[in-house]
Amino acid sequence: MMLSSRTPDTDPKAIRLCCYLVVLSLLATLTVTGSGDDPRGDRPDVASAGGSGSASERDSEPESSASSVSSASTGRTPAAIPAYRQANRVAVLSVHGVIDQVTLRSLERRVEQATGDGADAIVLDINTPGGDLMATLDICHLLKTDAPANTVAWINPEAFSAGTIIALAAREIIVAENARFGDAAPVHGMGIPIPTAERAKIESPVLDEVSDSARRH
Repeated sequence: MMLSSRTPDTDPKAIRLCCYLVVLSLLATLTVTGSGDDPRGDRPDVASAGGSGSASERDSEPESSASSVSSASTGRTPAAIPAYRQANRVAVLSVHGVIDQVTLRSLERRVEQATGDGADAIVLDINTPGGDLMATLDICHLLKTDAPANTVAWINPEAFSAGTIIALAAREIIVAENARFGDAAPVHGMGIPIPTAERAKIESPVLDEVSDSARRH
């Protein structure tokens, strides 16, 4: 069973673009290691706020100085990052393409790798038209049970159908500029109409999952 992936007529604007800047401000001072270009094969990108070695220390000093001068010149106090958003190591995991069992297994491996490397926050870089229902529900369960509590969904730029349900399982949703998401409903993989009774049965676990996400966050 698949989830539909129609393109909506208008871009959703329920979440403001300024939320996106929160992630950028969190990652701006971090040192990124690893490649992570292949969403299904490479190690996750892990960013560290602490860093190590004299090179990292030298690199960070000018940024701190520049920030202090800028704050002093404008007379503004930099906004403090809320405690629940703070992290020392952040892993960025891409979720691109159709959601299926391969996506699930890949995420299982990369979440385990990220937490093993000491990541206390995960950012899901999502760009998907939707996909398999069971894989979607399993990914939601993975995020809620095995990933750090500080897990953020970054919609970059589309998360239709299954992608929206996965994003809702994260603690917070950040959207890129002109991002679009939503439009989630079960459809038959072969395009055959689903009888009313069968549709209600299929929708039940989806509604339970989304309701659970709403209660948690």
